[in-house]
Amino acid sequence: MPIERVNEVENLKEQLRQAQRSLHQLKCAIPILPDADVLYEKIVRTCTDHYTHTQAVTSLEEKLRRLRLSDKPSEQRLSEIGSLNLEIDYLTLQFRFCRSQLFTLFSVPPLLIALDKMTPQEWETLMRRPQETSPNKPLVMDLNTLENITFDQLQALNSLRFSLNDFRAEAQNDADKEQLPFEGEPRNRLDSMQKFNLDIQDAVKNALHGKAPAPVQDAGEGTPKVRGEDEIIRENEEFIEGLIESGSEHDDHDDQVSVDEDMGSDSAHDDLSEAEGSEEEPEEVWQEEPDEPEQEEPEDEDQRELEDEDDIPEEFPRRENLRRRAIQIENEIRSTEQAIHNFEEILRQYEQEPLCPPRRFDLGRIVRGNERYMKCAFCEASGIHYSDSCTAFRDPLERRELIREAGRCWTCLERMCARGATCRKYLTPCFYCRDRGHHSALCDFPDHSDYIRTRMEDAKEGRRRSLNRLRDLQRERAYLGVDL
Repeated sequence: MPIERVNEVENLKEQLRQAQRSLHQLKCAIPILPDADVLYEKIVRTCTDHYTHTQAVTSLEEKLRRLRLSDKPSEQRLSEIGSLNLEIDYLTLQFRFCRSQLFTLFSVPPLLIALDKMTPQEWETLMRRPQETSPNKPLVMDLNTLENITFDQLQALNSLRFSLNDFRAEAQNDADKEQLPFEGEPRNRLDSMQKFNLDIQDAVKNALHGKAPAPVQDAGEGTPKVRGEDEIIRENEEFIEGLIESGSEHDDHDDQVSVDEDMGSDSAHDDLSEAEGSEEEPEEVWQEEPDEPEQEEPEDEDQRELEDEDDIPEEFPRRENLRRRAIQIENEIRSTEQAIHNFEEILRQYEQEPLCPPRRFDLGRIVRGNERYMKCAFCEASGIHYSDSCTAFRDPLERRELIREAGRCWTCLERMCARGATCRKYLTPCFYCRDRGHHSALCDFPDHSDYIRTRMEDAKEGRRRSLNRLRDLQRERAYLGVDL
């Protein structure tokens, strides 16, 4: 046998050994595979789950439609929106899981056939078994058809997420108007309190300029005055009784004089002497009359005390005004502190919201030479700007409507695209929300982030004004120095 023939045989033997080693390694690398029947049951169960999730998407669309038409309070709508958002995330994960499971399961039959554990005819017989989701409605079990359905359902879920975000922004706006005392309510309270303070000051000024004995009686000073008069009367009781007795004697003597004057002229001498005697008695009585000012003296002292007491109420309206102003300041301080607390709560809630960078319309001009013929997907301008920076159509809702009407791909914005996993940007995440399934130019997360930033700036400005107002009120309270 020639040497060349021997070498060729040896080479073939060596290749055979290498092929056997490779085959052995491949058999060791293949995991334990299920039987054909078990594999078929798993595929049927996964396809059934896929159909169930498809029905859930339809139900989710109906829930969102009913929620839009409902007149429920804003807080309840926000709560239901959060639940729907969780359902969308759950269904998105389930569809992606079903897709990966189906790809794995449908890759097992060729391995079973290669390992001689099953023939192609046996597998075709298993797959021709009728499976129904409901009477006269067969279960879809073709891998390509399932992939198309999955892609459509993911697109529908993505559209629902966009619509839900817009609806959440509207509901949040309504909730802010209904519940959050942003700045108008504290300001209105402060204005009403200020107006009340001015009315009180005008009333006090009018009371000071007019006759107002009422404040003295309201202060309880009438009762001590009556007790003082009673004490004065009791102290001068004996003196007054003496005056009463002298007065009675004087009255009796006058009656006697009148009777004597009516008598006849026969007793003129006696009448004269009696008249002279009677004149002496009134002189003794009237000598006591200078003592009568002693009776009036207590009245003069009482009058002076009343005049002194009349001077006291002049300070009373001022003290009462200060006290009322102090009470008003305390109410304003409590209202302002509550407003500051509300602003801080608003900021705390907004700071927990996820944000993304703003959409920069001024930095999207095309500068690369190989992109000078690139068209904007919305305004179709060539070589000027990228689609994300289009200023002619800024609203994401309007952009999505244009893409839908033009029949473009949601991921790459191209008309000629096979869609689904075959799209060249299928695995490219969105620049803003980091999610897949849509182009960055269609994302509404930048608008939501801008809305959150605006609300945060408004809340910070309101808190700053409330803090300034609180410091002014505290300084005014310290200046008054009135204890409540």
